[in-house]
Amino acid sequence: WHIHQPAFPKLIVIAGTSFGLGMFFNIFGACVEGFQRFDLLGRIWITTTTVRSLGVFLVLYTGHGLLWMGFVLLGAQLLSYLLTFLSFRHVAPNVKVSWRRASFPMLRRIAAYGFHSFTTIVSGRLLNQGLPAIIASRLPMQSVVYYMTPLRIMDYAMDGVGRVGMVTTPNAAELAAKNRHSDIAQLGIYANRYCLCLFLPLVAVLLVYGYEVYSLWVRPSLAAASAY
Repeated sequence: WHIHQPAFPKLIVIAGTSFGLGMFFNIFGACVEGFQRFDLLGRIWITTTTVRSLGVFLVLYTGHGLLWMGFVLLGAQLLSYLLTFLSFRHVAPNVKVSWRRASFPMLRRIAAYGFHSFTTIVSGRLLNQGLPAIIASRLPMQSVVYYMTPLRIMDYAMDGVGRVGMVTTPNAAELAAKNRHSDIAQLGIYANRYCLCLFLPLVAVLLVYGYEVYSLWVRPSLAAASAY
């Protein structure tokens, strides 16, 4: 990739470690979601976000660079995995976890149940990551900034939408298991209305003060070229 930053290989290892551990520990997070204990998940999210934010602030305040930020993010992620596992043990204390209990029939059952969610997640990732790649292949690399800047500003609103999804997904699964399909449609309508309410204030601010926000976020020259 022609990246000559010395910390880059180490950051790849840090990100890979977090991703690999997440493939295992996210199972317990999904179980806690299945029990609909969003109070526990919310506390974990608040705790790890606070630790991560304070850690990054201290790293930057003490003059350390990108690599130390990576270590802070990895530490916060490991804390999240630990708290999630403890929450799983709290809501399901009698469940036994062992490799010997794994079986191919259960794997096929899980794969059949999660196939639609899996394809949706893959499609979403292709949609989000595919457009910047197309822009970079057809235009100078700097052009990607014009596309990504508003997305970065909207990240917090997107995270709020994601929290709505965390609640509605297991509810939809429960309704589907009970063949309450009309209630699933109503759930989708209400969820979309809540997400719209999360986005509208931020959209209104950007429509009115887009130039000022982009000027502060990046620089005035970018704002002049793309604010509206």
